[in-house]
Amino acid sequence: MNDFSVLDRKLDQLLQSRKLSDYGSEAAREMHKICRIRYIEGGRRFNLDEVSKDYLAATGRDLKNEQKYARSAACVVARSWQEAADLESCDLDISAPPGHPDYVLQEQISDPLRKATRILSLLAIHLVCKFRFERGELDFSAKKVAQDRVLSEGPLKGRLTYNMVRASHELLDAWQGHSDKLRIAPSCLAQSDEPDVLIEDFLKGRGLDVRIEVGLRGINDVCRAKFEQGDFDFSPLGLVKDLVKAGVFGSAGNARQRLLKEARYRALVDSWQRRADAQWISTLATLPSEHPDAVYRSLALSSERPLELPYIGVHRLCYLLYKAGHIDFSRATIAKLYMERAGYKVDIYRNGPKSQGFKQLVDAWGRFARPWLQSVGAPASSAPRARRQTGHDRNLEWVRIDHPELEEWRLLGVEWLRLTKSGLSQRIVALGTFFRNYLMRSDVPKTPEKLLRRGAQTPEFLQIVGVTRNHVAQNNRLREFVEWVLLRDFSDEADDGQLMVSPAYRNPFPPEIVPRGLGMYSESVRSPLPYGYIAELRKILAEGESFGDWKYAQNAQGASVGSIGAPGRDWFVVDPSIIDNNDPDCVWRMRTFKGGSASPTVVYQMWSPVRSVAVLTKLLLPLRTSQVRLLDSGESDTWKKERGHWVLNDHPLAEKGKVWRQGVLRRVVDLAEGVEPATQLYINTNKTADQEKFGPSKGYDMPWFVAGDPIDNVFYWLEKLRNWQSKYNPLDRRTSWAELDGRHIQPKTPEQLASYPDACFLFRMAEATEGGRALPVSDGVVDGAWANLLGEFQRRLSERGETHPGGAPIVLVETDGKGRRGRTDFPLHSLRVSLITALALDGEVPFAILQKLVGHSRLIMTLYYTKPGHSRIAAVLSEASERLDARKEQSIVGFLKDAEYEDLVHKVVFNSPGSQAAAVAVHPYERNPAGWMPMHHGLCLVGGNVSELEDNRVVGGCYNGGPSIGATAFGPVPGGSRNCVRCRWFVTEPHHLPALAAHFNTIAFHFDEARNRSIEAESKLQALRRTKAEIEAKQGYFPGHVEVRQAERVWETAMKRFSDLAEDLVACWRLIERCKAVLNAGPRDGVSLVIQGAVSDVEAVFEETESELLQLSGVCKSVELYPDLAPGKAVLRRSQLLDSMLYNEGLPPMFLMLSEDEQMRVGNELQRRLASAADSQNPHVGHRKVVEIIDAGGRLSERLGIDLLDSIPELRSMRALHRSPGEVIDT
Repeated sequence: MNDFSVLDRKLDQLLQSRKLSDYGSEAAREMHKICRIRYIEGGRRFNLDEVSKDYLAATGRDLKNEQKYARSAACVVARSWQEAADLESCDLDISAPPGHPDYVLQEQISDPLRKATRILSLLAIHLVCKFRFERGELDFSAKKVAQDRVLSEGPLKGRLTYNMVRASHELLDAWQGHSDKLRIAPSCLAQSDEPDVLIEDFLKGRGLDVRIEVGLRGINDVCRAKFEQGDFDFSPLGLVKDLVKAGVFGSAGNARQRLLKEARYRALVDSWQRRADAQWISTLATLPSEHPDAVYRSLALSSERPLELPYIGVHRLCYLLYKAGHIDFSRATIAKLYMERAGYKVDIYRNGPKSQGFKQLVDAWGRFARPWLQSVGAPASSAPRARRQTGHDRNLEWVRIDHPELEEWRLLGVEWLRLTKSGLSQRIVALGTFFRNYLMRSDVPKTPEKLLRRGAQTPEFLQIVGVTRNHVAQNNRLREFVEWVLLRDFSDEADDGQLMVSPAYRNPFPPEIVPRGLGMYSESVRSPLPYGYIAELRKILAEGESFGDWKYAQNAQGASVGSIGAPGRDWFVVDPSIIDNNDPDCVWRMRTFKGGSASPTVVYQMWSPVRSVAVLTKLLLPLRTSQVRLLDSGESDTWKKERGHWVLNDHPLAEKGKVWRQGVLRRVVDLAEGVEPATQLYINTNKTADQEKFGPSKGYDMPWFVAGDPIDNVFYWLEKLRNWQSKYNPLDRRTSWAELDGRHIQPKTPEQLASYPDACFLFRMAEATEGGRALPVSDGVVDGAWANLLGEFQRRLSERGETHPGGAPIVLVETDGKGRRGRTDFPLHSLRVSLITALALDGEVPFAILQKLVGHSRLIMTLYYTKPGHSRIAAVLSEASERLDARKEQSIVGFLKDAEYEDLVHKVVFNSPGSQAAAVAVHPYERNPAGWMPMHHGLCLVGGNVSELEDNRVVGGCYNGGPSIGATAFGPVPGGSRNCVRCRWFVTEPHHLPALAAHFNTIAFHFDEARNRSIEAESKLQALRRTKAEIEAKQGYFPGHVEVRQAERVWETAMKRFSDLAEDLVACWRLIERCKAVLNAGPRDGVSLVIQGAVSDVEAVFEETESELLQLSGVCKSVELYPDLAPGKAVLRRSQLLDSMLYNEGLPPMFLMLSEDEQMRVGNELQRRLASAADSQNPHVGHRKVVEIIDAGGRLSERLGIDLLDSIPELRSMRALHRSPGEVIDT
């Protein structure tokens, strides 16, 4: 600095602006002279410690002892000289344009209000950034600048604290922008020499690290070789192998890490990528603005920090996908693919400029790849694929979006689905497989006319998709679809008005049957959970009587506050005004979010107990998961239960006129005076039983007990959740079922959806987005909560050292290598099986009540045989009188031992030990078997005596085969004479198991008939009682008392019959279970029971079926084998169903001309032949196929290719006899 005029002017301004005394002015002039001399001699430090010595030598006075104003003026002069020296070291360009770092620095230090210490910090920051720029560094973040040690010595030492650097964001931004423009200017996209220019600039930097230099040269050589070979992929993932092979880096992990973290490496690689991209990216200025290349250029040129935004890689990926024929450019798909290719994730789902840029680019490719959508004005779908719900799309929009060449087929499919009245879900799935797996093949014609033309060479559907049970069913549905297409578009009207398919076309989908081995499951695929575990899981979930006590559940879905991991999704942001500190069910917290330089944000969050209560409900009630999810809260009901009492509902949605009761808590009024209305559970869905019902008549009532412990009281928790929803997630209207999608229910037709009354769903999710807060929780959400609960229980079992007998750990839910929970052998749906099994076998709940709990379904029982070595999960029922709570520990032990049974000593199964001892002597020579009468299912020890001897009541018989009524007296057999399964004189053995199973099925048929009569009688009685109450409320007198009394008698009779048959079922089942126990345990003396055929283990299971024909067939078959059975109306009803089948096949009904005995025998033979024709290798499976088709109203000739006249020649003569009743047939 040779010109001191600027400093001279500053001195003049100082002397003029301050009212200094002569002494003060003299001190300022003297300090100015001292600093000038010091500067000329090479000094560049003008702090007080240095200049005070020169001042003392020149004036003879100590500056510290000078007058206040004189000392202050001298310090101002010294500081001006220090600033001038610092500016000289910065070598500022005074002509720099706005935005340049030199310009920004000059603007900041020229501020008269800025303190000197702050100016020194700015100068230090500027110098460090200048040195970094000269070294070739590209990162000017506050963290990197503060860590730089270039100014470890000198006058600016100590001026680079992180807080000071962070506060200088304007200067840092100026340097970052300056570096970006000069180093990686996007305007040089088309310059072929960009990599050479860039590396030359990097290598000439001052103080360049040797390792960086070697890396830059090696990367440049590898990239040049790839470019010369015609490779346009310079993504980090693609370069790793080449760099390691060339020896630039020692390992793939090191190469990947250095490429991602070193900005200069990334800049060089990106420059080679841009050079390669110039070979294929269009640079035409006339491109439409929505063209992907135009969108990319716009983003690249407008980006301030292109290194942070890898648009090039995304653009190249989309280009390659488009060239390969892909049209799926959804954001989720592109993000996943780019993450795999580039080695780091593209942040396209978060808000901000980066995400907006990626969305614009990906959406542009989506529009470009689907030009046919633009022609009809529909936008291309770039939403995540999961949101498109193809399995719930009745309009097949995904076909229109992804496969325009199949539009003709799509329109046909949409119309076919529109005409469907039931089975919509299965038809949508079948069409999806047809479009994706069949029509998209290159050897399959794409139009209906070419595909259906006779002679067209097309592959078989099952050869493409594979032969599975589901695919066979899809094949048959597609056959129906194509048959409809042929009749619609490729047929002519015959003389009789019938449509006939043109012979030039044919159906390429032949009828298929399920091959052997792909039939029905012979046993349940769901593993039942021991009841002891169920009880413990309840305690883990519900830790107290309010939601505030549920500490585990509050943190079960994610990490707790202060711990590492994603927060639970059952926490949602709320306005603090709705928080009630006095409500123990209001669980809330405060969270502070720190976002960069912005000030921390405090939010209030509330915990939603919905998914946890849903799991608890499944642990308490034997319901399907879908039934729980879709329960109605009752917020719009006329009455509501409040703290144990029923009161009028004051909710704004409550029905004020007609009584409305759709809530899960249902008020049941007993007409007896002074009795408090009872409470039942109302299940508003019931699977197939709801198909023919409409509105409030859907669903069924479910009686349930009120547990003493609130933890086990389902009424308590359902009421509590309803109150929580009303308070913290209120509704302004009922929700239509038409608003539900594939996350909530299976696809249904508009008519089916309209048949459901609008509902206030109890398990709606307050944590969902605004549009979904009224919709029920999805299956996946509840399954996730269940998996987390099982994982926690598994952890507790491990901590307390509970293992299998061999020491193996108990595994309830599997985890992968990262600790994420996966599949489980105990899915949530198995809880229904577990609870029903526990209630029936361990809890001894009568079948009449179980039928009421699980809905109106039929029960059949079959003996299944499994090979030795398969794990059998059962418990010995010798202590079956004990209830569930007393058996909790025993059920757990039985589960853990896995097939270890008690050593049973009894080889004969009996109903009464005392009766057996009285009828069977201890010593063999004292026994008299002449009085024992064999029966089809056992042995009567009193000869089958049904008559009472008046003079000798000691003689056994049906009249004293019942329960004890005194010390030595016994009552008659419950259910009447010959009801042997409940008689104390009856004994049986394991070889009677088939007969016992047949007996059980026969009782089950009568049980179902009695149930239907009792339901009908109850409905009629309730209707009369409601009419009576309404008339008496209006007129005061009801004239129909006689009808009410008569209906009550009919109802009581029906219920008594129903109850007796239910107890008969239980008694028969107990005998079967005890026979199984004897058979499986074997004798102690080493003598094994010899069974005809292969050595097998016998299992008997319940099967729940909706098929009336399947149940009737089992009863009729058993009656033919065991004439002692009483079939009742089973034979006649089965004959009606078989006549209906014949009529559906175009044959006249035959069974109405036969006697009852002939109907039974002919019907059995007919079903045996049909079963063999359906599956000759496995008639049992064939029988179920035939029954399934008949129940669905299908034709056996179409579905299975069975010609009844060929398979059963006897039908020809019967057909002729029926057509010509007066004609004599000559034989």
